[in-house]
Amino acid sequence: MTLIDIKKNVTSLTKAEKLELIRFLSVNMLKEEYELFDPDESYVVWSPYNEYRAANQLQTFIHLWNK
Repeated sequence: MTLIDIKKNVTSLTKAEKLELIRFLSVNMLKEEYELFDPDESYVVWSPYNEYRAANQLQTFIHLWNK
């Protein structure tokens, strides 16, 4: 199947099907480029949200720096 054939077929898809195709192509391209992360997995990412001790340390540092 050529790209021209694919383009003709894509125009007949619903909006939801087009979005799923975009997701599929994105994941496929990422898999080709990077093997570090699995797009179907969840990964824990640290966030400073609700980290009051860290906020206090930063506030103390800023206070001392401005003296």
